[in-house]
Amino acid sequence: MVHTGHNALLVCSACCLHRELQHVRARRGVQSSAGSDVGTAAKSSVSALLFNYVLTGPISAVSAGLYLAALINDSQQYFHVRWMHVPTNLFACGFGILIILYFWHANRIGIPFSSTKALRIMQITAVMVVILLVWSVSTIFENGFQPVAAPTLPNLHFSDEALG
Repeated sequence: MVHTGHNALLVCSACCLHRELQHVRARRGVQSSAGSDVGTAAKSSVSALLFNYVLTGPISAVSAGLYLAALINDSQQYFHVRWMHVPTNLFACGFGILIILYFWHANRIGIPFSSTKALRIMQITAVMVVILLVWSVSTIFENGFQPVAAPTLPNLHFSDEALG
């Protein structure tokens, strides 16, 4: 049975999606590529993309906030700086809200602005991936590594709780 809170969340998401679709249609932003001559398939693809944005955007933003809060708190322990500690859940929620508002604002401004910002975000992400890879390799050289067994049937051991 779906709880009332989940129903309210679904209704709110649907209303936000409908409102965002109205804004997109009004300014002909994303749908400029899906004009009336293209047909229903292109318009449904745009609607699916917006629906995907409504569902995955908040989840990804809060997950990123959790990782960032953990990084800040671990850095606080590593560098022995007491003022750097952040409450993990509150920080993740606030970070998620800021990210959602930023992308909502970028979407409202329009495609040219959003495309430039999306390119900048992809460049920053590429730099972060390089940093992660260098950090991983340096950690392996410093601490060594332990190979993980292949996920074959003889290597998998489930408890009764693991199977539901």
